[in-house]
Parts: sequence; structure tokens; C-alpha cells
Amino acid sequence: MTDNGYVIAYRRAWSHVIFRDLLDAAIWNYLYQNAAWQDLRAYANGTRVELKRGQIVVSMRDLAVQFCCSEVRVRRLINALSDDAMIATLATHRGTIITICNYDEYQSPENTADALKAKPKTRKRRTGDAPIYNDKETNEMNTTKEALGPLAPVWFDPLLWAAFQEMRVSKKDPLTPKAEELMIRRLDLLRQQGHDPTAVIEQSIRNGWKDVYPLKGDQNAKHPTGKPSTVDILREGTARARAAREQGSSGST
Repeated sequence: MTDNGYVIAYRRAWSHVIFRDLLDAAIWNYLYQNAAWQDLRAYANGTRVELKRGQIVVSMRDLAVQFCCSEVRVRRLINALSDDAMIATLATHRGTIITICNYDEYQSPENTADALKAKPKTRKRRTGDAPIYNDKETNEMNTTKEALGPLAPVWFDPLLWAAFQEMRVSKKDPLTPKAEELMIRRLDLLRQQGHDPTAVIEQSIRNGWKDVYPLKGDQNAKHPTGKPSTVDILREGTARARAAREQGSSGST
């Protein structure tokens, strides 16, 4: 990470079809704005790393800690950026070296808005300066969602669901269409109970679970019908019995 000088930062870099929210955008902006502006030596975990212009060495775990999110989410974003040819990654024992694709192209002052108006350029490949995306590009990112058809609700994250499907395949137990339908219904039920469906899927991927379950330790979950749970009923019954015993003992004295 370099803390000297400046970089050209496009406002459009905060809006990209890959980004689910501003947190994804913030991680991307952190990566390309802190990439080496010239060949230099950096240090990762006390070890020297040679970086080329446009490269940065990171730890997935450290990124998750710094941005207060799960490591699964960071890896999902990095994989998506790599698949979209915005970055290239190289895993080493010192960390992951990330190369910002076309770093020189959009760090050139000639590519600012005024220069582009005067001399339009033909895009050779997708870069990270968040261009305007056409319907075809958007549809490519929504392949999983389209495959589900009417089963895919508004709150559904197709990229994360694809990661869950890959995990099931790696365990040699891929989802059948009917099982997928039932699991999405279960996700919707958990969502109505107050569980974040994204966190629920991430929990299953992180633990290698083949199904989705309520979030552990989630005290904010609500019951969709407003009816008390079995645990609540038992607690209330116990409290009433205790109160009755106390009232009986005080009356006998």
C-alpha cells in the first residue's frame, strides 16, 4: 500500500454490475487506488515482495477484518472481478498479488472525461472504471438468476447462490431442480423470520453445509406470523407456574 501521490479516481468506479452494494465498491476502490504506481518493493507478513506497476499484495482475511465483513464475501468479490477481467490474481505464501488490468489505460490523464469527449476510444477489454453496461453484459452476470426463472426472488443473490451450488457439486451432491425450489422456499421463510438470506447462504458455504439453516446466535430473528415460538411458550408456562407457587406459599402463611 502506498500513501504518497494521487490516482485518477472515476466517479463511475462506484457503480458496477458486479457490486452488490457500496461495500463491494469500497473494496474495489481500495484495491486499485492503493496499487503500486511504479515498480517497487513491498512487505507482506514481514517478507519482501516485488510489485510491478498496478499491483498490490493483500490478505483475504485482513481485507475482511478491515472492511468488517466475512472472508467468504471478499473472496466472492475477488473471484467476480477476476472473471470479469478487471483483475488478475496470483496466490503466494506471502499473500495474494492482485494485478489491476489496464491500470495504465485509465490512470492516464488523457482518459479523463474531457479527453474522452474530444477523442473517443474503443474499449478493447473490460476495465475497472465502471463503464456503461448494455443489456447483454447485465444478462451474463444474471445467468444463474435467469436459469431459476420465476423461482428467483428480488432479494436473491445469483452469484452467491452459484457459489453454493459449486460447493454442493464439490461434495458430489448437486442440487436437483426440485431440491433447489424447496431450498429457495426455505430461504424465503428464514428471510421472513428476520434472517439475512445472504448471510444464511454464506454460513452454509463457510461450514460446508448442504442445506440452509437459521443464523447461529441471531437474536434479531422474528416470527413471520407474530406467534410465539415453542421456546417462548415453555418459558411463559414456567414463569406462570413459578408465580402460582409463590402466590400459594404466601397465602398459606
